[in-house]
Amino acid sequence: EVTVPTGEETPAEEEAPVEPEAPEQPPVHEITFEEDGARKGVQSIYDKMKRKPYNERHYLLYGSEEVPFGVNAGATHTYLKAKGFDRNPLKQARDGRNAAEELEKNYQPNKPGVRYCDFCGAELTGVEYETLKDGRDRCITCSRTAVKTAEEFRDLFDDVRTKMREFYGVNINVGIKVEMVNSRKLHKRLGHTFVPTPASDGRILGVAIQDRNGFTLMVENGSPRMATISTMAHELTHIWQYLNWDKKAIKKKYGKLELQVYEGMAKWAEVQYAYLIGEPVVGKRNEIREAMRTDVYGQGLLRFMANYPLSEDTTPPSDTPFMHVDTPLAPEYCVGVPQIIIE
Repeated sequence: EVTVPTGEETPAEEEAPVEPEAPEQPPVHEITFEEDGARKGVQSIYDKMKRKPYNERHYLLYGSEEVPFGVNAGATHTYLKAKGFDRNPLKQARDGRNAAEELEKNYQPNKPGVRYCDFCGAELTGVEYETLKDGRDRCITCSRTAVKTAEEFRDLFDDVRTKMREFYGVNINVGIKVEMVNSRKLHKRLGHTFVPTPASDGRILGVAIQDRNGFTLMVENGSPRMATISTMAHELTHIWQYLNWDKKAIKKKYGKLELQVYEGMAKWAEVQYAYLIGEPVVGKRNEIREAMRTDVYGQGLLRFMANYPLSEDTTPPSDTPFMHVDTPLAPEYCVGVPQIIIE
């Protein structure tokens, strides 16, 4: 367990001065290289270059009229690629955006006869997953990124709390006791019994508790890094609600939708957080999977996504439910989505 503290225009009648004819510019050339960096040949690309947007021309010409002869672009590219610079965060973000778009087209949770990772919801194929002692299925990617030490857990928590302030403008300056617990202990604390299935089980990976001793955040152990981060963002949203909302006023205003308001906002903050930290695949998969749930989490998320459209890149949305303490969900979004009654 870890305890974390809190101009003037030319007159029409005047003739514009005659500009001297500009000298003919030499053609721009593209130099290609063999793998060893030797000069292979020269090809005129002037016509092609002048049709490109300015930003591309400026980049390739380094602000000049032509590529400087002393710049060995081909060999430099080969060197940087060998050093792994073609896999930088910006490229990964672009690749992730493309992958998220493909995921949106093809991802189908809970297909009959298919197993899914109980942490990230990815479809499991062949033997590329493991089944934990309590029956949870975990894909290889989630296994490799599982949070195993208290130090790593604490660092993730500190980072999430800092980014929640940066993204949503919220300060959660209270002492929070943070615990990693097994799934049985967590669900016992919640009064639930977790029964794993081959499907992508929409289940709780953490809980925020407020009692006479303050706040406790319990997160299931064995969770991969992104599942842990998402759970922390979700539960920190609950702690913010406990600190800022008038519980009686919320209950009076939303009535039977009270739980949907609490859980829908937390799910919205969780999904939006993944997009904002440059994890669009995680964000899109969570968005699809959670919106299909028929409980207060899924129904609440649908209401909040309608009220506050998600930003699917790293640009924080201009409007968030954190900005509306008294009315986090506008009245018009409290109708139109059927109320689900959980037996």
